[in-house]
Amino acid sequence: MPFSTFTDVMKPLHKYLHMVALWSLSVSVAGQGPDGHAMVHHFDRQDMGGSLASLNIVALQNDAVAVANGEGIILHDGGSWRLIPLPNSTSARSIAPIDSTWLCGGENFVGKLLEDGTFEDWTPQVVAAGQGFEDVWRLYPLGSKWFMGTSDQVGAFSASGQYELLHSGSITNSFRVGRQDVGWQVGDTVYVWNGDAAPQPMVIPSNLRVEAMLPGKPWRILSHERGVWEGEDGIWSKSKSDFSEALKASRTNCILPGNAPGSWWIGTSTGGILLTEDLRSVAVRYDQTSGLTSNTVLSLSADDRGNLWAATEGGVDLIRLNWPVRHASPQAIASHPGYASLHDGDRIFWATSQGLFVETAGEVREVEGLTGPVWTLERHLDAVWVGHLTGGGYVDDSLEYHSVISERGVWGFHPVPGDSSLLAGTFEGLEPIAKQSGDWQSAGLYADFKETARFVGFDAEDTIWVSHPYRGAYRLAIHPETHRIELLGHYTENEGFPSPMDIYLGQVDGALLFATTHGICTWNPSLDQIQPAAGNWSNFLNPDGAYRLIQSGPGGSLWAFEDAVLIRFGAERQELSAGVQVARAPLTDAAPIPGFERLEFLSDGRVCAPTEQGFVYIDPARMLAADDAPTVQVGSVFHLNHPEGTRTLPLDDIHLPAGAHALQIQLVSDDSRWTGRLMSQWRIAEVSEEWSPPQADRTITLNGLKPGTHHVEFRALANNSLTGPPTTLTIKIAAPWYELWVFRAAVFLMILFAAWLGLRRNKARLEREHAEATERQQAEIKAVENRLASERLEFAQSQVSAKNAELASVTMNLVQKAQLVQTVQASLRKIRPELPQNQQKEIDQLLKIIQDGGRLDDAWEQFTQQFDQVHIDFHQRLTERFPDLTKNDIKLCSYLRMGLSTKEIASLMFVTVRAVEVSRSRLRKRLELPADTKLTPFIQNL
Repeated sequence: MPFSTFTDVMKPLHKYLHMVALWSLSVSVAGQGPDGHAMVHHFDRQDMGGSLASLNIVALQNDAVAVANGEGIILHDGGSWRLIPLPNSTSARSIAPIDSTWLCGGENFVGKLLEDGTFEDWTPQVVAAGQGFEDVWRLYPLGSKWFMGTSDQVGAFSASGQYELLHSGSITNSFRVGRQDVGWQVGDTVYVWNGDAAPQPMVIPSNLRVEAMLPGKPWRILSHERGVWEGEDGIWSKSKSDFSEALKASRTNCILPGNAPGSWWIGTSTGGILLTEDLRSVAVRYDQTSGLTSNTVLSLSADDRGNLWAATEGGVDLIRLNWPVRHASPQAIASHPGYASLHDGDRIFWATSQGLFVETAGEVREVEGLTGPVWTLERHLDAVWVGHLTGGGYVDDSLEYHSVISERGVWGFHPVPGDSSLLAGTFEGLEPIAKQSGDWQSAGLYADFKETARFVGFDAEDTIWVSHPYRGAYRLAIHPETHRIELLGHYTENEGFPSPMDIYLGQVDGALLFATTHGICTWNPSLDQIQPAAGNWSNFLNPDGAYRLIQSGPGGSLWAFEDAVLIRFGAERQELSAGVQVARAPLTDAAPIPGFERLEFLSDGRVCAPTEQGFVYIDPARMLAADDAPTVQVGSVFHLNHPEGTRTLPLDDIHLPAGAHALQIQLVSDDSRWTGRLMSQWRIAEVSEEWSPPQADRTITLNGLKPGTHHVEFRALANNSLTGPPTTLTIKIAAPWYELWVFRAAVFLMILFAAWLGLRRNKARLEREHAEATERQQAEIKAVENRLASERLEFAQSQVSAKNAELASVTMNLVQKAQLVQTVQASLRKIRPELPQNQQKEIDQLLKIIQDGGRLDDAWEQFTQQFDQVHIDFHQRLTERFPDLTKNDIKLCSYLRMGLSTKEIASLMFVTVRAVEVSRSRLRKRLELPADTKLTPFIQNL
């Protein structure tokens, strides 16, 4: 990333640099106290580059941070760090903002950083005005000047680099005086200077190395090794305060004003960072036990968000003072995973993986008789009830633990509505607890229900719900008189829970609800099914969010965990207000243990929650609103494979020629609250609606962009619940020359012209060849047609002969059959008179059968089928020409077409010869044949 990107971030700040001192750029630094320690984020060499020796740090607005490091100056733009070596490749010792860039001092060098990343050397002015120097240890903005302190001289620069020598010789130290002035020490004398009037000398006690002076009555000197000294009218004495003793033990290195009058942050050599609010006592200490990477703090600064930046021997630490989440657990148990807390008057109970601890007045002791992990803490009926891995019981006021259940693990204790007893949810079922003879005793497990009772909720005095994340929910009826439980219903995916099943029973506004992997569910009693919950509050939850806790808070607020983000919905949700307040607290630094999210609402409005790293306090007033979501902008775009080498592209007009391009895009943020925890995503909507996987690195490389206009979108996110608005970068890539429409049109016209020439040249030849080929083909076709016609004729004739033979055979068979039937009929009639009367009746029946069934209708159908195959379309032509013909006429015509005799026709038609002759006569009339036209030839010629 070029230096110009960083200076662009700083340009709006130059008007402030002449109005504020280096160490008071923080405007407001929040104090610490019983609400715990702020989260600390560490930047090491892998993040920053350079060495671990960070000697001086300055934080400005919009996350602009500069560090004087052992290998040069390191700049932070809100997204990434960049190391810029000094011209003589030596260590940087001090740094100060000047105009829109930085003034840096190091070994034998002082100069102004320019926009191109080089330095304007101001060392010659110093040498010319005074003498040479070894190291520039201090650079402070002072009004319109910049103070420089070395071990050989002190002086001041103007904005143009003109140098004014203030003092030369051996300089013990340079330091800040109050919030605005500067001072330097020569032996036992200090000089105080406001930038205008002559420096004012002041004699101090011997053997003091001054690190800071605070004006007033009395004056105070913060010495390096001898604590705090107070003086008035030239008389000095050592302070007897605890604050002084703490500085003496830790050794003062640097000082930074706090936000309240009289409050100061002190960086020490061995004790980390101290906060005093009265210069008499230590209010808060940050050291390695509270998250600092090193107890040696060399420089302090604060950004415009009120966050504290510390340069240490181990790198740079960011202390998030204005973050809504703070570490709450005592340092003695900070490394233990937490499960539950209970602020009980002046005592705090901490349930952890290692047991139960009690904090009183800052001192922590372990409750004996308990083994970890301890799951729950509840105050019920004047006792603190404890559920743990191997049992459960209560802790009395003397902090003695009394075991009530020891045979099995206990998840928690629940008051029975309308009763003074408790119901214990155990690893093996439900167990009632009641007071007997002045002591709490268990009545043993209820029978008929042996499931682990992780979460318990009362639907009525005798009806309860029990849920387990992966086994489902159980609706139970309690029968105390028989000491048993009746299972009313078991609800899993089959009954409506989303899959995969991971459910947690909670209570909101008195209603039992289930937090699931896909929203909030409730039980529909009329359908006896689990359904998505309805209600006003559900309008403000993500219907597909994966929740693990949902419960009501004080004042009607609603609290929910979605992944590692705690969400709070204001009480206005009860009033159907569209403007309901929604706030979030990301637990990124100390995530809750999945499945063990628990909230304790404190009387002062804070919320205490257990995490994997102890406990945290959440301040609702500091929780993040929707417009607090992280944002990013495009800081710079590099063309990595440009023919002239890597070059920066303008953000507002990126037009690239045709070809393959590799672009590196640097994203920047202007919100220091997200420093170190911000992730980014990108997408090209024209290509895919899906965002890229979140990445911590804000440098994005794009390769293989196709020609056209691309709208690349970027966005920042802390997690899925805190996603910032997208910002768009437009990139236009020209099409290659062979894809341009002009080139394509020219190629198309050339192809058309070449085709036209080819067609014209070959037209005559093709026509001639076509004519010759046509003649040959016609001759060949004619020969083939003649051959095929001859073959078809021969084949047809053979087929007709075969069909005629077959038809003749069928016809003769029919004739013979008819004659046989007539013969039998005649024989029966002949013998009938000679038979007895009863046998004559049988003969009559046979004759009737022959008369009724002997007709040759079936034979006629067989004859017709065979006849149509030989004399194709004869019947059709006949009926079309003579539509008045009867069925017998058509039969007679068919037999005549076959050339049958009158006798043969009479046999087939089962009539007499005379009847056939009459039919022939009638047929002639219907055919309207002249007298000289013979019937049979006429029929055969149709």
